Amino acid sequence: MLVFALLGCRDPSGVPTTCRAEGVRLTRQFLQHHHGRYVQARKRALAYLDRLTVDPVALRQQGIKGKKKLVELLDAYVAASRRADAKERQQLLQRFQRAAAVTAPPAYHDMATVEDKQFRQDATSYLRACYLMEKMGLNARAYRTEIQKIRLRLDAHLGQRGSHQRMAFSWYYRHFGFPLPPALRDPLSASIVAHRLNPYRLTISQGYDLTHEVFVPFDYGGKLQTEQFSAADRAYLRRALEIQATVQIARRNVDLLGELLMCLRLLGDTDLAVYRDGLAFVLSSQRPSGAFGNYERLRAKRGDLLEVELYLHTTSVAMDILPLAFDGPAS
Repeated sequence: MLVFALLGCRDPSGVPTTCRAEGVRLTRQFLQHHHGRYVQARKRALAYLDRLTVDPVALRQQGIKGKKKLVELLDAYVAASRRADAKERQQLLQRFQRAAAVTAPPAYHDMATVEDKQFRQDATSYLRACYLMEKMGLNARAYRTEIQKIRLRLDAHLGQRGSHQRMAFSWYYRHFGFPLPPALRDPLSASIVAHRLNPYRLTISQGYDLTHEVFVPFDYGGKLQTEQFSAADRAYLRRALEIQATVQIARRNVDLLGELLMCLRLLGDTDLAVYRDGLAFVLSSQRPSGAFGNYERLRAKRGDLLEVELYLHTTSVAMDILPLAFDGPAS
């Protein structure tokens, strides 16, 4: 299966329609066969997420990026709600509201006073939490007021951000109605896609950078169409994501693998064998607790913090790709 994923049935001009159609058929069969397993995995993952307590202020005192962890939890509920029926969507909204309540106290809105390092670490998550609250229909006017207070500091730090990070800030600036500063007017020029970096030589960090260059134009799965990428970009991405997904299966890196599979789904490359192999691997990585991944080697050192520090992100990633793969686009 993995050899086929790497070699594919393609010619120098691209992927023949008949080969893509056959791959899509095999993927459809896979999804039908494993749908019941997915339903149970989704239920267990949501139960796991409901048991977590994510207090950004308390986590920061433990040396953990608390705002980022909050966003991971909120993202998981948003992803699940996209493909839920009306009754479950209301339940997920209530769960989301409980999780988002930690943004109300003044201590959460510390972005004007934290040191520069923490500001850089928290800035994207700080904007995204507000964006997700508005996306779920919550009143975030007070949160927007707090964001306005740090506008100048946000503008000033953008030159220190990488390409995909500037892409994300450009997205949020437009959402909040902020004028784009110079640093955000050409965020793609230094991207992995633009430079066509060799996918075999990407570091783990670059692998995540690559996925986020895809996530941002698709609103992290919130939409399934974009004009961001040219035909040549998509050809590169198909090959790069295919190779990287194969590598991460071999490395048993469920976290990055899930993000790569999400990119393949968003780009429509679900005919690839590695897409099916990857989904099977993600499903098999769920623990008895309902979390995804395996970080138990760090349990003695991190204790219960391990749940929020590492398992939360991987479970949130799984809740992004699995519902989209098995339930399809939102209505």
